[in-house]
Amino acid sequence: MPPPLNRLPFRHARRGEDGVPFIDYLDSRIGHDGLKRERIWTFIHEWEHIIDGSYEPPTVKRYAERWNIPLSRAYARLNEFRELFPTEDTPTRLVDEIWDGLGEQQDTSGSPMLWDRVLVVANE
Repeated sequence: MPPPLNRLPFRHARRGEDGVPFIDYLDSRIGHDGLKRERIWTFIHEWEHIIDGSYEPPTVKRYAERWNIPLSRAYARLNEFRELFPTEDTPTRLVDEIWDGLGEQQDTSGSPMLWDRVLVVANE
């Protein structure tokens, strides 16, 4: 059975499985353009903040309001994200996958794990 067409281009690594930190995956996917990586990374992370603890679905309008930026700039950031992840309308599924990885990979002592250090495995 072929994999679904709408899957993410990566998945979080299972506990003990080899993978690369998400930030490194992002860097290689972008082509090692540090400025673009930081813009995309920041957008994804900021999007996560409008999801976290909210009962309202995340939207570009909420993103722009939360970060006090013009709506046109918010759409520009979303479009840049979509160029890199064309199967995704928004970063929401990607954020969910990273959070699932965080839960799977965090050590049993409960010490904090940085979001960008979650190990991922490419699906492509």
